[in-house]
Amino acid sequence: MRKLFIPILLSLVHFANGQEISKDFTKLLHKEDFHSSSSDKWEQAFNSDNLFLVQNGFYELFRKNKTSGYFIFPKQERIYESVELKASLSFDKHKNNKQSAGIIMMTQTDFTGGLIIEISPKLGYRVQRISSRGSSSITAGKDGWVKSKLVSAKNGNEIKIKTYLKVFDLYINDQYVFTFSDIEYYKGGMGLFIGPNSKCKFDGLSIYGEEEIDLANTVIKTKKQEDLSLTQIIVKLRKTLNEKDKEIEELEDKMSKTQRHAVVDTATRRVNRELRSENSKLKSENSTLSYQVSSIGSEMASLKKFKKDLESAESGDIVINLTNIVGRQNNEIDKLTTEKNYFKKENQELKSKIEVNDVELKRVSETNILIRDILIEKDSLIRKQEKDIETLKRNGGSLEEDIIIDDELEEKIEEEKPKEKTDLLNQILEKERRDRVKRKKEEENKNE
Repeated sequence: MRKLFIPILLSLVHFANGQEISKDFTKLLHKEDFHSSSSDKWEQAFNSDNLFLVQNGFYELFRKNKTSGYFIFPKQERIYESVELKASLSFDKHKNNKQSAGIIMMTQTDFTGGLIIEISPKLGYRVQRISSRGSSSITAGKDGWVKSKLVSAKNGNEIKIKTYLKVFDLYINDQYVFTFSDIEYYKGGMGLFIGPNSKCKFDGLSIYGEEEIDLANTVIKTKKQEDLSLTQIIVKLRKTLNEKDKEIEELEDKMSKTQRHAVVDTATRRVNRELRSENSKLKSENSTLSYQVSSIGSEMASLKKFKKDLESAESGDIVINLTNIVGRQNNEIDKLTTEKNYFKKENQELKSKIEVNDVELKRVSETNILIRDILIEKDSLIRKQEKDIETLKRNGGSLEEDIIIDDELEEKIEEEKPKEKTDLLNQILEKERRDRVKRKKEEENKNE
């Protein structure tokens, strides 16, 4: 028997909702009716903190301590994994309207952790995870409590937990309420829980497991039977592996004890050699079984994928369908290859055009800069010329002198032109010169 006193520390963690487990558990593993004979199986307590008594078909629990709850485990404990657990209980009248009770499951042998499923007429229901670091709430709500009208204060209540492959479905009074998962605490012992300052009585506890299939004599006809048989094979292989590991540990322990003896006679040496040989053989068998488990898992995954592909294929012969699929994929690959080559060639041509355009753009840019500088110089000379004309007019100068000055300016412009100017620039300057001469003649005619 193990007893444990743990304060209820609260923290918040929420996982999932949606019913997950559809498996049926029909093999009765344990049933407790709490008759008089049960007094030898469960703790009886009479002290300042607890009053526990098996009588009249009930296991009556009264936790007097107001600050912490209490766990009660059967004197003969067992380890469970994939099971369905049912516990029936009812609450007695009490001044504390927040009293609670429930079950604890998947507890470890050294009690380093487990899962608590707790109900309360006032608060609702709560799922907690306890470990050496403390406790945390899996259900979401204030202190982890989820309000629910399913929990009765006057009538009996039933807590049902179905667990399979590390997933847990919680039912209260045959109504599904919550699903959660735990990758660490998926196998362990079972017990009862009474909350702080609470009174209740349990009138039933039952645990059901999976029915094992006779794999040698069972004819597999349905997918469900196939999945179940494969699961049974893997479970048996894992069980065999665990047994072999245990045998290896026992043999190694015997070997170490044998080697510690100061006097080693011939018989001891012979036993030692036999143990070593048997140990080596068991390790080889263990390795073979591990490989078989891995191979079966890989084969199952491959078969499921192949089945899914076949079910999604078109109706008709399988080989024809697969051939058509491969042909279509090859055609698509050829088409994509042709398009790739075309776009590659087009890309190269565009790169060549871009290079030519870059050279042309650079040349045009240089020409524009040169033209801009010339036009700036021209405008400066024109302004200077106009200023000189005005000065001559004020001083009574003649047009001949003006023309001579203008010609001198033209010659100066011609002398200052860059030697590398193109014909286009020469044409622009010539046109500007002719226009300037024409404007001067028009002004001369006006003055006359």
